[in-house]
Amino acid sequence: MPAPRPSVVQRPAQVPLKQELFWGFAIQGLVCTGMVVALVRLLPYHQQQQQRSQFLQTELQRTEAQVRELQTQFQRTFDPQQQPRLQQKATHRLQPHQRQVTWLTQP
Repeated sequence: MPAPRPSVVQRPAQVPLKQELFWGFAIQGLVCTGMVVALVRLLPYHQQQQQRSQFLQTELQRTEAQVRELQTQFQRTFDPQQQPRLQQKATHRLQPHQRQVTWLTQP
């Protein structure tokens, strides 16, 4: 019985170092170029979002001021101590202890 021959593994020919470096740099360059193009395309969108955010902040501040004013008015309207004065203002009636003053111009 013949002895089994050790199998010989053939290795592929090695790629020259210069060619490997060239293709590595070329691929990295393409990736970097793609990243720069993507950033350039995203820049206007980012600026638009910043402007929108600033506009919404301004609107939020204006709305909060309006809400505070309306809350103050609501509290003043439903304050039991303010009711007589509010009724007098709305109906132009005088309290029993008050007198109406009418100014006359002299000829």
